[in-house]
Amino acid sequence: MFVPGGLQWRQLVAPGKLTDAQAGRGTFREVWVIEWEPWYSVHLAEALVYGVTIEQAAANATLKKAGQTTSITELATLIQSALVADLPETAASCIEQLQAVAVSSSDITDLMKAVSPLVRVLRYGTARRLPEDALRSLILSISVEINAGVRMGSRGLDEETAAAHISAMEGYDEALRLFSDDALTSSWREELGRIVSDDQVTPSIAGLSLRRLHDVSAWELDKVAAEFARHTGSRQPKESGAFLEGFLRGGSEVLLQDEALLQLLDAWLCELSETDFTDSLPLLRRSMSSFDTVARRRVLEKVQRGRQQSTAAASHSATDSNPAFEAALPLLYKILGLGEPA
Repeated sequence: MFVPGGLQWRQLVAPGKLTDAQAGRGTFREVWVIEWEPWYSVHLAEALVYGVTIEQAAANATLKKAGQTTSITELATLIQSALVADLPETAASCIEQLQAVAVSSSDITDLMKAVSPLVRVLRYGTARRLPEDALRSLILSISVEINAGVRMGSRGLDEETAAAHISAMEGYDEALRLFSDDALTSSWREELGRIVSDDQVTPSIAGLSLRRLHDVSAWELDKVAAEFARHTGSRQPKESGAFLEGFLRGGSEVLLQDEALLQLLDAWLCELSETDFTDSLPLLRRSMSSFDTVARRRVLEKVQRGRQQSTAAASHSATDSNPAFEAALPLLYKILGLGEPA
């Protein structure tokens, strides 16, 4: 169903919902669900205070919202909404306001959250009238600010703040890939390395940073393993657990698809002393709490196959079992919450 001016109309009364945006590869695509409700007529009448046409009212309503906020994330969302509604002049005004706010902002999490919607819009710049140069310049300036301050902004965060920070880091990391600026990407990876090396950084953020460096092969596996061992071996169980949670973000598929990562975790566990291993059990259970039963069994089977292959290679004999591993199986099943082995 096509509604004339529907995108601008949404700015006022929100009868439409964008359910799928920019999800296709190579082509621009949006899927809207539009449903009329009787009280929307009242909202349209109320919106006359912003202008006598839908375009005027949508533009003025957006500018009013922009003038009432100093949140970088909200301003970025308003820019995206204005561009989706085909209001490039309004978007340009919001861009100027966001630039002014970003200069004095010290909230790195908010800055990172603002980059993703802006990059997604810019990626499809040929599909709409965009102030492309201004948008690209804005993304560049915000990203430079983020890269310069992210390490200091990652220190001493409580659990809730760290969780929001990590989520923003993931979104920003993906946005940089789409933005495709080699200098920015290189600078970001250098900062991730500094975060990993900084003992004052919140452990969960250091864990995520190390994983990102491993995912893009920015660091050799030996270096990744050394930092992994340092963070998990020289800290209290609570800190090690937070680091491990950040490192293992992404669910069970991360371990199932990345053999090197799985073997790194397995080697660390095997090298723990009995006391350290016992102390680490709660953090291991917590780190793998998001894995379902099937995923846990698959991880265990993958580890078992890897250990058998290693044993076979070392002894030059095609053995089907590893006595030491078999003896440890009941404990591993307990860690993974799978009950007793069959």
